[in-house]
Amino acid sequence: MKAEKKLWALRTYSPERENLEAAIGCFIQALNRYPEKSLLRTSILLELSNDLVHLNKKSEAACYFEQALETVVDNTMRIMCLRNLLNLQIDCEKYVIALETANKLCDGKFNLPEDLLAEVQVSRILLTLLAKPTDENKPASLNQLFNDLMNDNDSDTIPFNTDLRLKLQSIVVSHGLGDAESLVSVTSDTKHLLTSQQVEMLQKIITEQRLEQLSLK
Repeated sequence: MKAEKKLWALRTYSPERENLEAAIGCFIQALNRYPEKSLLRTSILLELSNDLVHLNKKSEAACYFEQALETVVDNTMRIMCLRNLLNLQIDCEKYVIALETANKLCDGKFNLPEDLLAEVQVSRILLTLLAKPTDENKPASLNQLFNDLMNDNDSDTIPFNTDLRLKLQSIVVSHGLGDAESLVSVTSDTKHLLTSQQVEMLQKIITEQRLEQLSLK
């Protein structure tokens, strides 16, 4: 893996991935030495995942984070793994799967810190607009999230300040109306309240809205 990282740093890539495949093979060989629920097995999977992220192999990294989750018992570590997995899935534009992961974070009774809960809930809203799940496929908590947001209900599950709440309401309404220009306007006013990843999702929503408008002309 060190050799592959060195090539990456030099912006020199091997199309055959010899070093990378050899490194992954070593990790897999090491995995087989330990029981499924072993902390060492989890540690190996997380190290491999993080190395792949460093090499910008995010889709592959997500696969190993998923495997690591199967071995994790500690709630704090599960939260960390789910959050990392969520971010990777969003980066890979796997919005349907990312929404499922975000739902697991919020429905897993993890007692998330308020700032993390707010971040994940914002992402759930944006992911829902991107993934467009049917009502039948939405978990109750997701329906409740939108209900509380749009009706200004006080809830511990949406720890948004007033400004963010109003901006999210505008985003949902503009999206529902298919009003791309309003989305552009509210995005400009909302960027400072979002993570860079959430801003990218919002830009993706705008692009999709514009394409839909063009297809109707």
